[in-house]
Amino acid sequence: MSQVDVWTPIGPEEVSGIGVGAGGVLGSIAIDGQTIYVGSGSCGVWRRYASSGSWNPVSDQLPTLGVAALAVDPARSGRVFAALIGNGIYLSDDSGASWQFQGSPAMGQPVDPYRTDLLVQNKVLHMITAQGIFRPEILGVTWALTKKGVATSLVRHPKA
Repeated sequence: MSQVDVWTPIGPEEVSGIGVGAGGVLGSIAIDGQTIYVGSGSCGVWRRYASSGSWNPVSDQLPTLGVAALAVDPARSGRVFAALIGNGIYLSDDSGASWQFQGSPAMGQPVDPYRTDLLVQNKVLHMITAQGIFRPEILGVTWALTKKGVATSLVRHPKA
């Protein structure tokens, strides 16, 4: 009989009995080099630098802690996007230390936690909504529908 690897919890730790999201489920994970970001439906965005070994919340100043999706820009270290449930897209250019509202493709409609995904490809943010796939024409101002219809996730092309 072979030995099974043992998992060791390293965080984020449970906060006031809430845990990580509904039922302890992480909604999104984004990796920027040696930095890991995780988001959940109720506990916000947490960051872990590989060198520190500890998890820290980086979204407590945002209007909601419900995270539907996260994405990092592979061409720009420290740039993180967060789609907040019922709110819109937020951008951080300093690894989550501060955030700026970037609007939402479906202004006036809440971000759906079950039909939202983010991806940065060729320095362009893409977002799935219930209406289709959008990209910003002017970041933080206007959005363009690039593909109408149902999509469930976005995956980066390995050669792009």
